[in-house]
Amino acid sequence: MNTLTIDQNIYNGAELYAKRHNISLQTMVEEMLKNVISSKPSKEPSALPAKWEKLCGILRGVSDENDERFNYIINK
Repeated sequence: MNTLTIDQNIYNGAELYAKRHNISLQTMVEEMLKNVISSKPSKEPSALPAKWEKLCGILRGVSDENDERFNYIINK
């Protein structure tokens, strides 16, 4: 058995949730952790919508918020 330390407010809320759903806190945490470790991460990053892809190049090379192009786009 291992021990985790969590914020008391989070513990209290989780304990209340578990009681309301008639499960033990241990079971609830174990099930949540199983779900996290069993989910398969996407190998491909999510693609931006086409209209956003077109905008990606507009701010290429902008290094700070004082750049004219940045301010033009933000204030438009």
